Amino acid sequence: MLKIDQSFVSGVAETKESAAIVHTLVQLGKVLGLETVAEGVESDEQRKKLEAENVNVGQGFLFARPLDIPAMDELLGSAALKFASDRAG
Repeated sequence: MLKIDQSFVSGVAETKESAAIVHTLVQLGKVLGLETVAEGVESDEQRKKLEAENVNVGQGFLFARPLDIPAMDELLGSAALKFASDRAG
């Protein structure tokens, strides 16, 4: 797995330089047969740019804030229920 640092992700929607670095890292990951993970995704605009580059996974405040154990259990439980109902329907 190839992680793309938050310092590059933060500028992906704003600067050509960050966008070029992200593009290059995604291509490197493809050549090496690795999945890419974008760290520190905080805006929908960043998510859209990363999705357009075919980044495999994103993590950051856009998706969830840090959670304590009970909140994480609840989040994962509801996600598992949604996944099961989506697959059944």
